[in-house]
Amino acid sequence: MNDTGVVIGIDHIPELVDLSFENISKSNKKLIDEGKIVLDVGDGRFGYKKYAPYDVIYVGAGCEQVPEELVNQLKEGGRLVIPVGNPNINQQYIYIIDKDQNGKVSWQATVGVVR
Repeated sequence: MNDTGVVIGIDHIPELVDLSFENISKSNKKLIDEGKIVLDVGDGRFGYKKYAPYDVIYVGAGCEQVPEELVNQLKEGGRLVIPVGNPNINQQYIYIIDKDQNGKVSWQATVGVVR
């Protein structure tokens, strides 16, 4: 097993980031101390360039459009999973966006989700 990976968590609500620190610290603070888990307050639509490119980006909050910055931060061979669509009419789909080894990006709408 490769032990060099890093997990980045971003949220725009500081209290949720603080709660994440608390919860992770209860079970395995070493992951934070060693930089294996990085938590930050920010706008996740801009990603986190410091550790890019990424093998996988998972977005839990829906967006009306796929943030191009996230696609740009994908590694060749990487995958982005994100709910996309119009939340006002409860029409969102989980999109799987893959970047192949040549940098070509493909998009696939999978299952519908509701807000």
